[in-house]
Amino acid sequence: MNSLIWNWEIAVYLFLGGMSAGLMILSCLRSAHSRPERLLPFFSVLILSVGMAALFLDLAFKTHVYRFYLAFQWKSPMSWGSWILLAIYPAALLFGLTRVKEIEITRVTPAALLRMIHFARRWAISHEATLKKINLFLGIALGIYTGILLSSLGRPAWNSAVLGPLFLVSGFSAGAAMLTLFTEENSLHRWETHAIAAELGLILLYIFGLTRIGNPDGSTPADLFLGGRLTAIFWVFTVLIGLCLPFVMGKILRPPIGSYRFLGASFVLVGSFSLRWIVVMAGQS
Repeated sequence: MNSLIWNWEIAVYLFLGGMSAGLMILSCLRSAHSRPERLLPFFSVLILSVGMAALFLDLAFKTHVYRFYLAFQWKSPMSWGSWILLAIYPAALLFGLTRVKEIEITRVTPAALLRMIHFARRWAISHEATLKKINLFLGIALGIYTGILLSSLGRPAWNSAVLGPLFLVSGFSAGAAMLTLFTEENSLHRWETHAIAAELGLILLYIFGLTRIGNPDGSTPADLFLGGRLTAIFWVFTVLIGLCLPFVMGKILRPPIGSYRFLGASFVLVGSFSLRWIVVMAGQS
């Protein structure tokens, strides 16, 4: 096995970035009935910031991070990703202001900033429809980017066009699972079940695609998941715990209730993280 270039920090970044993308998409698709739903844009920014902190820890030359924003390279997924991440902050925060009440803003905002925040909220409300479209686009772009980032690097186990859609769907299900932990909205489990079904299909396509890629020694990248060293952890944590169990629970309990709701959502989050950690490790094997 080759020495690892990327470690847990990248897996955390991809996981939290995907979850943030899922929350952004959900904030555009759902009405802001409950308090957690109203705060979804702010949660997405907070989770993304934690993920970017993990990415920063992985950087070899941390003081050079500003160089990503000195130019835009059309053919570089990293350049695209850097600018997408930068655009998310103002777009999500402004959209978030349209979903909270003035009294809530007054309660948490320092007096020196209150006038500016109220002005920003009035402007955001007058452009709410446009901001919603921008946030939906950026959420989808962020979710796909987390997969394209890997597939563009030329490693055999990452050489798949399926990674972008797979990470997008996985991020959406992770976002729905996270929201499920804080709200009892019953319609979420249906979306989560559909996302899990799509993710299972994409995983099978991903592995099938890897069987078509030959290594010089005659093996294929798919061997890592089909009898190789990642087989047990992949099929147990990602497929069984992260996908199959929540799917079955969602079909049997409509919707899941009580502790089953919390347990199913937790399984989805475990599977979403393990998928990224395993794929990151597979590309370096």
